[in-house]
Amino acid sequence: MFSTFGRDEVIKDIYRIAAPYAGPAQVTTVGELRDVFHRFLSRHQPYMPVNRSDDPFVLDSELEDELVRAYSFNNTLDDLRQTQIIGKAYPLDVKLARIDFARRALDRFLSLDEELSAVFELAIHSIIVRPSDRPAGRASHGGSSSAALGVIWLSLGPSVNELDVVEMLLHELTHHLLFIDERSFAHFDYAEMARESNRAYSAILNLRRPVDKVLHSIVVATELVLGRQSFLPSGAITVHPPTHKLSADILAAYASLVDLDRTCGVIKPRGHEILARCLERCGAEPAMSGPDR
Repeated sequence: MFSTFGRDEVIKDIYRIAAPYAGPAQVTTVGELRDVFHRFLSRHQPYMPVNRSDDPFVLDSELEDELVRAYSFNNTLDDLRQTQIIGKAYPLDVKLARIDFARRALDRFLSLDEELSAVFELAIHSIIVRPSDRPAGRASHGGSSSAALGVIWLSLGPSVNELDVVEMLLHELTHHLLFIDERSFAHFDYAEMARESNRAYSAILNLRRPVDKVLHSIVVATELVLGRQSFLPSGAITVHPPTHKLSADILAAYASLVDLDRTCGVIKPRGHEILARCLERCGAEPAMSGPDR
């Protein structure tokens, strides 16, 4: 969403959902918007604590547990059992070492682009560091949940390097910006999306997954491709495929979604707008689907 729609559109998205919680005060700066957005989150997801400090890394074990529990709240389309994948807390010394490592990666990420830094600090309030379990036979490098807006989980296994974490931060930020956008604009027909038969090909995991996960995978892959072309540092990456494969998988996932949508109409106009923008930014011509598109 950052590279495909731009900083101003992202900030408008956040303002649109947060503004009703501003009260009589005028919101004129990103810092003021951050406070109002946190107020929105406290009302919108009251089961989830909001970290209002300037340090996103969560050190307090009780707060960490609460944020982990928030991931599983009302999550009905959990095809890979992601809500069960976050493991028990690391021993304190291990957690502190991994947070130090992640903090260096975050500092590097935030130094890449001032506008990206502003968006991240506005949208993300908490980062939790815990290992990954394997409930469906596969571990994860981290994740995000629409039930825990503004919270990123990183597992930081031993094979992950600093550049991997930099890309993971962009990856997870993109999920949250999509979650926020969907609070203003419907992306999917959830009744159709819940059907087991209505699944499409994911651009990131190369699996057949629910439509929301596939659309997210296309946007994440697009952001990674565009980020690598502009501000992301080059180097050895293990958590994401090379750019040529990401580009090919974007097109394959998009074709899969379009074929599915022709039969069930699961994607709403805003979802199609987002997909078209991704294809346009990747230099491909989006196919049209549905009787009026």
